[in-house]
Amino acid sequence: MIGKIYGKLEEINQDHLLVKTNAGIAYIIYCSEDILIKSSLGEDIELFIQTHIAEDKMDLYGFIDKDNKLIFNLLNSVKGIGKKTALNILAKASKYEIQNSLLEQNSNFFKQMSGIGKSTSERIVTELKNKIPIFHSITEIANINNDIMNDAISALVKLGIKKEKAFSKVQKILKEHENINLNELIKLSLKNLL
Repeated sequence: MIGKIYGKLEEINQDHLLVKTNAGIAYIIYCSEDILIKSSLGEDIELFIQTHIAEDKMDLYGFIDKDNKLIFNLLNSVKGIGKKTALNILAKASKYEIQNSLLEQNSNFFKQMSGIGKSTSERIVTELKNKIPIFHSITEIANINNDIMNDAISALVKLGIKKEKAFSKVQKILKEHENINLNELIKLSLKNLL
């Protein structure tokens, strides 16, 4: 299975990207509309991958983070929600909006999405309300890990990394690894910056 793909963006199509890795292999990766719109040709892109294997083909679905991949899989597990509809929901709503709608059992939120009727929206809430994890916003994570974040940024700056780059990388890693310690945070940041 493919967990993550990192490469240069070669094509942006209506429902997918073509990403060429350093190994010279280009992958067709289906993405939500918001990823397609925000992407630029020639840029380096990193996507978390969900592989779907059918009888006659293998499709890759790409996500900006693990949380969106998890939501995609949860949505796709609901009868009546296919991959295209799950991607559409992710394009129209943030993970926090989806989480809150499920926790508040607000089926009207999903009913307003294209291709989802009343019974399907109610099924989404019924089946997923107890499965959705609590996602923390970057602000919440920054508050929780403020000391670790500041110490890591300070250490990276002392090692010659520009403060803006250090802040951006540390914040991204804290978002992906909530319970990381200071040493691991600095090591991961350096690995990704060098």
